[in-house]
Amino acid sequence: MEVKDKSELILCACGCGLTRLRYDRNCREHRFIGGHNNRGKHGLKGGNQITNGYMYILSLDHHFKDSKGYVKRSRLTYEKYHKCILLPWAIIHHKDHNKLNDSIDNLEAMTGSQHKRLHGLENSHIAKHIKERKYVYNQFGIFRIKKRN
Repeated sequence: MEVKDKSELILCACGCGLTRLRYDRNCREHRFIGGHNNRGKHGLKGGNQITNGYMYILSLDHHFKDSKGYVKRSRLTYEKYHKCILLPWAIIHHKDHNKLNDSIDNLEAMTGSQHKRLHGLENSHIAKHIKERKYVYNQFGIFRIKKRN
């Protein structure tokens, strides 16, 4: 059996620029860092993925990437159009409430408190309805709400 140089380093074949050992401890040859062989495929370590209704794009050099290197597409679109860098506490609001509609006329940057205030005003009719209701419906039946003085 041929003895292989276990200390030989190679670049990952996905193109990320990271290095790894060519051979593992069992003398098996590898070209990718674990998980990097899926880069470029839709939803798997590359390309685009949808999480919580938002489209995320792989952007390894972005200042606001998550632990896997993904950034919200709405943030990228806003920064590219306005030629700016948003701070971490900036939030991109979708005016039509469609999280996948990232056209520039649908996006608006604001702080977290402004965003909460905006959605609080939009949902004030729901709070009013909850205060006015007389019955509660749940899995156990229908119950009358007792009003306190």
